Amino acid sequence: MTAERDAGNRANPILHAARIILALALLAFAFLRFVDTRAFLEAIRHLDARFFLLAIASYLVWRFVSTWQMVYLLRSRGLIIPFRRAFRVQTIAILFSTALPSDFAGAAATWYMLSKDSGNRTVIANTLIHLRLLSLIVVALLACVGLVIDSQLASLPGSHLLAGFAGLLFVGLCLTLSTSGVKLVERICLALLSAIGKLIQTGRLREMLAVFFAEARFLRRLPVGSHVILWSATIFVNLAAALIAFFSMRAAAILLPFSVSLWLVALIAVIQIIPLTPGGLGVREVSIIAVLKNAYGIMPEKALAFATLILLLNLVLGAGLGGYWFLFPAKQSE
Repeated sequence: MTAERDAGNRANPILHAARIILALALLAFAFLRFVDTRAFLEAIRHLDARFFLLAIASYLVWRFVSTWQMVYLLRSRGLIIPFRRAFRVQTIAILFSTALPSDFAGAAATWYMLSKDSGNRTVIANTLIHLRLLSLIVVALLACVGLVIDSQLASLPGSHLLAGFAGLLFVGLCLTLSTSGVKLVERICLALLSAIGKLIQTGRLREMLAVFFAEARFLRRLPVGSHVILWSATIFVNLAAALIAFFSMRAAAILLPFSVSLWLVALIAVIQIIPLTPGGLGVREVSIIAVLKNAYGIMPEKALAFATLILLLNLVLGAGLGGYWFLFPAKQSE
């Protein structure tokens, strides 16, 4: 059985069914409380295809650059994975992110499949964690800045609380980028193991953590040039994500400046960290409607049309293509 097929046997069926019901309930709430169905269908009918094509192009650039970033960091650690294979794995991971709650499921699928390919679990795990930290740091900073600087976002109920959460997330994640920060996290983990040591055998787990944190400290001592490249790629990826949102909003006739796309993408990403529904379905749509309506006076039907375009991009270019490669995996020689 291939790594792609092995990665599919996950998730508690009952809990997953409950999350699907919650997603459908949130969508039903959006339609019953905010959205006029006829006006929504009219907004879908008048979507600007030119901007949607630009959103597709931005989506592909986003995926290509994020894959290249991962391949680059793995190569710097001496692990050669072909770009073609990495891109396939990343696309299949979108399928899991869409079917399971939060994109952390996609990260787990990426780790599993690449580990099956190379056998070097620790290097791959640290690489994915490091890239996720860089991305979350940028996302948290943008969300915090947007909630503070944008007066319309700042007027939303609970915006100061969310800005404080994003700020704490930013500071906490920045600490983990230093070697001393990694040592602090390691000490906390070892203290937790000592606390539960009387209940279970922790010797093997201690050995695994020692190897993991040794690799993590080494990763943070990469050359300055490598860190510059990784940070530049992270910022570029987030700008590409903002472009996807910007062009999708223009396609739905929402004429807001590009800066709003930066704040909006980051804000929704912070909201969707909590794994409530598969792929954030329902949570994403309700969040977009609430933010655009209350902060900028955008009609809920247009906001939902914009959210639908984002969902289509993920389903067609992500889950659709990932599903094809999942069902018909390429030869391992590629």
